Amino acid sequence: MGSAYRVEELLITALAAEVRDGEVTAVGSRSPIPAAAALLARHTHAPNATVVILGSRRYFPFTEGSKEFFDLAQRGGIDLFFLSGVQTDGQGNINLHVVGDYGRPRVRFQGGMGSWMLYFMAR
Repeated sequence: MGSAYRVEELLITALAAEVRDGEVTAVGSRSPIPAAAALLARHTHAPNATVVILGSRRYFPFTEGSKEFFDLAQRGGIDLFFLSGVQTDGQGNINLHVVGDYGRPRVRFQGGMGSWMLYFMAR
Protein backbone atom coordinates (compact mmCIF):
# COMPACT_ATOMS: atom_id res chain seq x y z
CA MET A 1 0.00 0.00 0.00
CA GLY A 2 1.59 3.27 -1.12
CA SER A 3 1.71 6.49 0.80
CA ALA A 4 1.27 8.72 -2.23
CA TYR A 5 -1.52 11.26 -2.17
CA ARG A 6 -3.04 13.54 -4.76
CA VAL A 7 -2.66 17.32 -4.77
CA GLU A 8 -6.41 17.65 -4.15
CA GLU A 9 -6.07 15.60 -0.97
CA LEU A 10 -3.26 17.85 0.24
CA LEU A 11 -5.40 20.93 -0.44
CA ILE A 12 -8.35 19.42 1.42
CA THR A 13 -6.18 18.65 4.43
CA ALA A 14 -4.60 22.12 4.47
CA LEU A 15 -7.97 23.88 4.18
CA ALA A 16 -9.53 21.65 6.84
CA ALA A 17 -6.93 22.88 9.33
CA GLU A 18 -8.41 26.39 8.99
CA VAL A 19 -11.83 25.29 10.26
CA ARG A 20 -12.33 25.92 13.98
CA ASP A 21 -14.64 24.03 16.28
CA GLY A 22 -17.82 25.94 17.13
CA GLU A 23 -17.51 28.38 14.23
CA VAL A 24 -19.63 28.74 11.10
CA THR A 25 -17.80 27.83 7.90
CA ALA A 26 -19.47 28.58 4.58
CA VAL A 27 -18.45 27.23 1.19
CA GLY A 28 -19.33 28.66 -2.22
CA SER A 29 -21.23 26.65 -4.77
CA ARG A 30 -19.22 24.44 -7.12
CA SER A 31 -16.32 24.35 -4.66
CA PRO A 32 -15.80 20.63 -4.07
CA ILE A 33 -12.32 20.83 -2.52
CA PRO A 34 -13.28 23.44 0.11
CA ALA A 35 -16.54 21.56 0.78
CA ALA A 36 -14.63 18.34 1.39
CA ALA A 37 -12.26 20.25 3.68
CA ALA A 38 -15.08 21.68 5.80
CA LEU A 39 -16.71 18.26 6.14
CA LEU A 40 -13.37 16.60 6.93
CA ALA A 41 -12.82 19.14 9.71
CA ARG A 42 -16.24 18.35 11.19
CA HIS A 43 -15.43 14.66 11.24
CA THR A 44 -11.97 15.11 12.74
CA HIS A 45 -11.13 18.12 14.92
CA ALA A 46 -14.18 20.42 14.73
CA PRO A 47 -17.31 18.36 15.51
CA ASN A 48 -19.24 21.44 16.63
CA ALA A 49 -18.50 23.47 13.52
CA THR A 50 -21.48 24.48 11.42
CA VAL A 51 -20.91 23.89 7.71
CA VAL A 52 -22.99 25.76 5.13
CA ILE A 53 -22.48 24.80 1.48
CA LEU A 54 -24.20 26.99 -1.09
CA GLY A 55 -26.18 24.92 -3.55
CA SER A 56 -26.37 21.91 -1.23
CA ARG A 57 -29.69 20.53 -0.04
CA ARG A 58 -28.12 18.82 2.95
CA TYR A 59 -25.80 21.61 4.12
CA PHE A 60 -27.83 24.73 3.31
CA PRO A 61 -30.25 25.35 6.20
CA PHE A 62 -32.03 28.37 4.74
CA THR A 63 -35.52 28.36 3.24
CA GLU A 64 -35.30 31.63 1.29
CA GLY A 65 -32.11 30.86 -0.59
CA SER A 66 -29.11 33.13 -0.60
CA LYS A 67 -31.01 36.09 0.90
CA GLU A 68 -30.86 34.54 4.38
CA PHE A 69 -27.27 33.46 3.84
CA PHE A 70 -26.10 36.98 3.01
CA ASP A 71 -28.16 38.43 5.88
CA LEU A 72 -26.31 36.06 8.23
CA ALA A 73 -22.97 37.13 6.78
CA GLN A 74 -23.76 40.83 7.15
CA ARG A 75 -24.65 40.26 10.81
CA GLY A 76 -21.22 38.69 11.36
CA GLY A 77 -22.59 35.15 11.56
CA ILE A 78 -20.06 33.54 9.20
CA ASP A 79 -16.58 33.05 10.57
CA LEU A 80 -14.84 31.48 7.57
CA PHE A 81 -15.72 31.43 3.88
CA PHE A 82 -14.16 29.30 1.15
CA LEU A 83 -14.70 29.58 -2.56
CA SER A 84 -13.04 28.14 -5.62
CA GLY A 85 -11.99 30.01 -8.69
CA VAL A 86 -11.56 29.24 -12.34
CA GLN A 87 -8.11 30.83 -12.24
CA THR A 88 -5.95 32.08 -9.37
CA ASP A 89 -2.83 34.17 -9.88
CA GLY A 90 0.32 34.38 -7.76
CA GLN A 91 -1.16 37.18 -5.62
CA GLY A 92 -4.30 35.20 -4.80
CA ASN A 93 -6.62 37.10 -7.15
CA ILE A 94 -9.44 34.83 -8.27
CA ASN A 95 -11.18 34.79 -11.64
CA LEU A 96 -14.79 33.65 -11.24
CA HIS A 97 -16.22 34.98 -14.49
CA VAL A 98 -14.78 34.11 -17.89
CA VAL A 99 -11.88 32.52 -19.72
CA GLY A 100 -10.86 34.58 -22.72
CA ASP A 101 -12.05 38.02 -23.77
CA TYR A 102 -14.83 39.28 -21.48
CA GLY A 103 -16.99 40.39 -24.42
CA ARG A 104 -16.58 37.10 -26.27
CA PRO A 105 -15.41 34.54 -23.72
CA ARG A 106 -14.43 31.01 -24.60
CA VAL A 107 -16.16 29.91 -21.39
CA ARG A 108 -18.46 31.85 -19.04
CA PHE A 109 -18.91 30.84 -15.40
CA GLN A 110 -21.51 31.78 -12.79
CA GLY A 111 -19.46 34.64 -11.36
CA GLY A 112 -18.83 35.87 -7.88
CA MET A 113 -22.36 36.53 -6.60
CA GLY A 114 -21.68 38.17 -3.23
CA SER A 115 -18.14 36.92 -2.75
CA TRP A 116 -16.89 40.52 -2.74
CA MET A 117 -18.96 41.17 0.40
CA LEU A 118 -17.97 37.89 2.07
CA TYR A 119 -14.32 38.84 1.59
CA PHE A 120 -14.87 41.62 4.14
CA MET A 121 -17.28 39.76 6.43
CA ALA A 122 -15.41 36.50 7.08
CA ARG A 123 -11.84 35.31 7.27
